[in-house]
Parts: sequence; C-alpha cells; structure tokens
Amino acid sequence: MSTSASVATLLQKLVTLTDICLVLGPSDAICELFVDPATMDFRVDGAFVTMENGPWHIHLDATKVHKTAFVITPDTAHNSIQLSYSV
Repeated sequence: MSTSASVATLLQKLVTLTDICLVLGPSDAICELFVDPATMDFRVDGAFVTMENGPWHIHLDATKVHKTAFVITPDTAHNSIQLSYSV
C-alpha cells in the first residue's frame, strides 16, 4: 500500500470515531475542526483526500504527508488529568 493510500485509510478510519477534533496547520496558524461521523463526507480521488463535514471542508494531497506518528500527551490546556491522543 502506498503512503498516500495509507494516509487516506487512516483518516477515513479516524473520522468515523466520535469525539474527534482535526487540528491542521503549522504552529503559527492552526485550524481545529470537530467531526460529526454521521454527516462526514469522505472521498478519495487518486492521492487527494476530500473531507466535508457541515460548514467546513478540506482537500489534502496525501503525497505531501511523509510521516505519521501516534502521540499521547497530558491535556494541560484544560487543567485536567485527561490525556490527548494524537496522530
């Protein structure tokens, strides 16, 4: 399976989960998008992934993704003992 196909498959699985927030962008500008799996429209056309969910949509060139990592960190932004799980 190619890297872009792996990225598309991973994203497609993630957006079917409840309580998901997609965070996109470098450290200078970040976009946080909450996902509703019931209304998610997910399409793959070659290496391009399109995700539409209510008022927002994303077009991602999956060939630009060179690495994926799973990270678990304390959710210190909300002064709680919750963990944040990231890909």
